[in-house]
Amino acid sequence: GYTYLVERDYNMAGTMFIDVADLQHAAELIQQGEYGRAGMRIASLDTAVRDEIPVRLYQSMSRK
Repeated sequence: GYTYLVERDYNMAGTMFIDVADLQHAAELIQQGEYGRAGMRIASLDTAVRDEIPVRLYQSMSRK
């Protein structure tokens, strides 16, 4: 019971930390004009963060 919840919360926190770092890196790549690399970075996001990125923005980055 409790141990499972703690492990699940710990794993989710780790996933969110990685997603924040990936999203920051994607923003840096966009600023540098590296849209294809930014799109790949965004595609690797594991949480709801990816779902909040507008589809048209993601699609335009994937084509470059």
